[in-house]
Amino acid sequence: MQNVMPMVENAAIILLATMLLSDVRHRFEDSFVLRSTILGVMFTIVGTVVMNNSIELVPGTRTDPRLAVVTLSAAFGGPLSAAITSGTLAFLRYSLGGAGMLPGTVSILAVGLVGAVLWVWWKVYLARKADRRYLLIQALAAGAVAALIVPFITPAPGSVVATSILLFTPANFGVVWIMGIFFLRDEQRRTTLAAHAEKEAQIRGIANNAPSVLCQIVRSKLDKPVFTYVSDASDRILGVSSHTILADPDAFFGGLTLAARSAFSDALGQSASNGEPAFIEMEYRLPNGERLWLAMAADLRLNGDNDFLWDGTITDITRQKAAEHARDEFISVVSHELRTPLTSIRGSLGLLINGLGGELPEKAGRMLSIADRNSERLVLLINDLLDMQKFQSGEMRLELDREALRPMLENALDTGRNYAPEKKVRFILLDEAPGAIVHVDANRFHQAIMNLVSNAMKFTPAESTVTLSATLRRGGVRISVADEGPGIPEEFRNRIFQQFQQANSSSTRGVGGTGLGLNIARAIAEGMAGAISFESEAGRGSTFYIDLPLAGVAAESGGATRRALICATDAAVAVPARRSLDVLGIASDVAPDGMSAGTLLRDRDYAAIVIDAAIALRDVEELSKLSDCLEGLPVIVVNEEISTDIRDIVGKLPGLLEWVERPLDFARLRSAMGFATNESADGRARVLYIEDDLSLQEIIAQSIGECATTTFAATVEEARWRLEADRYDLVILDQELPDGSGLDLIDEIPSETPIVLYSAFDLTPAATDRVRAAMTKSVASEAEVRKAVLSALDRASPEPASGERSHWVA
Repeated sequence: MQNVMPMVENAAIILLATMLLSDVRHRFEDSFVLRSTILGVMFTIVGTVVMNNSIELVPGTRTDPRLAVVTLSAAFGGPLSAAITSGTLAFLRYSLGGAGMLPGTVSILAVGLVGAVLWVWWKVYLARKADRRYLLIQALAAGAVAALIVPFITPAPGSVVATSILLFTPANFGVVWIMGIFFLRDEQRRTTLAAHAEKEAQIRGIANNAPSVLCQIVRSKLDKPVFTYVSDASDRILGVSSHTILADPDAFFGGLTLAARSAFSDALGQSASNGEPAFIEMEYRLPNGERLWLAMAADLRLNGDNDFLWDGTITDITRQKAAEHARDEFISVVSHELRTPLTSIRGSLGLLINGLGGELPEKAGRMLSIADRNSERLVLLINDLLDMQKFQSGEMRLELDREALRPMLENALDTGRNYAPEKKVRFILLDEAPGAIVHVDANRFHQAIMNLVSNAMKFTPAESTVTLSATLRRGGVRISVADEGPGIPEEFRNRIFQQFQQANSSSTRGVGGTGLGLNIARAIAEGMAGAISFESEAGRGSTFYIDLPLAGVAAESGGATRRALICATDAAVAVPARRSLDVLGIASDVAPDGMSAGTLLRDRDYAAIVIDAAIALRDVEELSKLSDCLEGLPVIVVNEEISTDIRDIVGKLPGLLEWVERPLDFARLRSAMGFATNESADGRARVLYIEDDLSLQEIIAQSIGECATTTFAATVEEARWRLEADRYDLVILDQELPDGSGLDLIDEIPSETPIVLYSAFDLTPAATDRVRAAMTKSVASEAEVRKAVLSALDRASPEPASGERSHWVA
């Protein structure tokens, strides 16, 4: 214990000195020589103190942690500091004399030299900062160097040497390690604080000189927005200092109109409810009366108390608003001013091309055709610019209504065939959503689809295929337009729906285009509560999708499990054929030629095929190659005149079953369809239910059950074309429909067809004579409706059964 206490005292002295030195060395960080000199002197003083508090083992032989002091001087002060400390302490030990003079002096010099060498090796050669590994090496040197030297040069007895080594070796190691750890941690702390201060200054400088005000917002207990941080840029941008806004939020909110304040709070509330970032554009009045437009955008997160907190920016967008207004005014003025002269130019060119000025030389005709095509491109550009402006300004009004999807797709198909006819692109229509009804603006929907079709035509190769399809998908319907072009480059995909964007400017100019079509298509789709997206594979083409909510499905088509193929390009054939299949509950696809029909026949199952004789004559060889697909498949050929020559040529088609003459008669064509698809053999009565409530449609259809086939119409217009297209054994009628009164249809229903009125209104006297039964909704039960339907069908006079059908239907 007598020997331990002086060692503890010396350790305490070294600790206090180390704390002082740690602060001193950082004050002279910029000057290595000055810092090393000061550290060397300070450690020399500490070493002198501990040497005066040494333990005398035998007369003339003393021990103390001086070597730890020398090692610390070398480890953190470098060679200069080590030279000062070790030299001075060695001289001091030499002057004290005694038996331990020589080993003591040599040990001090040796430890100083080793410590300095290790500093050079670590800091200069390896270019590393001091860490625990470096400290461990220095501590081992402090304990081991003297232990290796002293036994060979001391005259002291072995027992004294052993005692000395047992005392100073662990003491020197421990002191160096512990004091060194303190040095390292203090250095790390100071480095961290300096880095933090630097980062804070950097962030403050960036924030204060940013083009936006950085802010942090919370909501008070009164649910009012309160700023918890505002950058100093507020003084420059908002005209109010950050300290003022933090002390009184009304210093900022007072510059907003009442509507803007409410919108600001609503934006935060909506963000808190849906978890999305908050964004608002607002008008702001500076303290000097000047008005600005500001945009606030902030991300939502939770703070430590699980309260909502927004980190964001407030940006001056006055110039942007002015530029947008100027741009819109420019586009509007220029576009409208160009329309009138361009209309005259286009009209004049059309008249000249059509021969009004007499027959033109071939070269002049070609030049006029080029001018006419380019005038059309200018018209499209002007219309696109005006549409874009209307969508951006909110002036575009969509007139949404319930529309059958299939006729709109057929219209797009017919229009698409007129795009770049020289490319001879085939159009295929695949309808996997038969009878789908959507809530759209029909004209704008057509514009969006045609923008996608036009885009497909630009990039698809000549004599390839563009496929237009519709599929039911999770409560909605997906319309897609697929091409066989080169695909969309990866780097272009994230900006494909932006304005004036083209994937390949040179190639796009070769086929025309404004770079606005996809942007407008997206605006139209989103305006109808839909969405637009795409898929693309390099070298395999692209597919664009428009997803829309489903407003309903025609009953006979919605449950269709059978499908027919219509091979026609003439709408006078394709549309009546599709309608006839609709009333039979058969879905249909459309192919434009024999090659496309062959592709579909191989890939899909069809119950029958309807072929326009014009295509059959043109592609008879192509169709004849499909004998394996047509074998056993009923084939109906439609032609204006069924001559012997046509029969001889087209009659070679495998599976030919029926001929139907044009102009088409709905009843005859449906009869042929029904015979071909076995849909007319069940003998069930046909009921037309005119009702716009989808749930009531399903309930009544289920109530009637298997005793009749129920067809639905949701509007007066839809009911009219269904009555024109087919004959029904009974009509169930609702009075109030979206586009008029159901009673207006009574005179259009054949007199032999019984009518059951099922409505929320009482029956009018004028309709009493024609109505077989009248029931009021919520009063009559479904069972009563079923009973009235069956009673009316039983009382209806059935038509006499006809004889065996003729094979030829004329």
